[in-house]
Amino acid sequence: MAMKRQIPLTSINGVAAGATATIDLPRGPLRYHRISLGYKTATAGGATEATIGSEITEIRLLINGKIQRRFTPSQLFNLNRQKGKSPTVSSSTSVPGYLTMFFTEPQKKSKIEAELTCWGMANVQSFKMEIDIAAGATSPVITGFAHVDDLVQNIETNGIIKWKKEIIQVAATGVLNYPLDVVTGDSYESVTFIENTAGDVSALLLQQDGLTIYQDDINVFVENLNIGDYTQVTKYRHVPLSGNMLFNVVPTVRKNPATGQFFRTGSFLAQLTMANAANVTAIREVLGAPD
Repeated sequence: MAMKRQIPLTSINGVAAGATATIDLPRGPLRYHRISLGYKTATAGGATEATIGSEITEIRLLINGKIQRRFTPSQLFNLNRQKGKSPTVSSSTSVPGYLTMFFTEPQKKSKIEAELTCWGMANVQSFKMEIDIAAGATSPVITGFAHVDDLVQNIETNGIIKWKKEIIQVAATGVLNYPLDVVTGDSYESVTFIENTAGDVSALLLQQDGLTIYQDDINVFVENLNIGDYTQVTKYRHVPLSGNMLFNVVPTVRKNPATGQFFRTGSFLAQLTMANAANVTAIREVLGAPD
């Protein structure tokens, strides 16, 4: 049995207003379950959710020099909320608020299944974090700790959940067809469409090679989240494709049962019915080997 333990993050460099702080994360015979960054600021009111969101502009997680996840604090807080985890923030300038990145996913029904997506470090050359700090931040301080275990596992063994963020340009109301990536061969756990204003997206349809995978209006959307034990977050149009079960992810590479041959999905199309002409941010949570 792997022993779980908490380790401090000590290689934190470049913490200053207007700078990009970097963290060299420990590697070797261990797996990461989650990482928590503590952020402390001299701004009046302390490290509230709003202040953290204004003073940290983006965070990136990199394996072997390539970005695996990128997000703002607001996106992290709300994606975690969808999975039932609210942030721990602060109302004091002497107490940090926290940004927690989950690799063992909290929404999974089975603890064993949740741990399949731990990030194993056995064959990783570098594991780094970059934190962009706004120029207006006041005396920022970053600390951190990670929950790990001592199981020897390669990063590709079960795959990892990567976050792919992109901006969907919306020029008019009505139906907008947006192709989701199928080139990498990653499988889809979920897609979240972040609206500018709640209600921008009035309906959603996802089709893979013409087969309907998901379809909703605002009422079906709410019911789907309730059934799946997800938490609804304002402006976050969440499509939980795996339904909390890792083995239900939607593949983009499949096996033909008749021939035994593997084939790649030709198209994975998101059709958004736009009530307002406002850009939408899409965050795809996909399972696969590191980029």
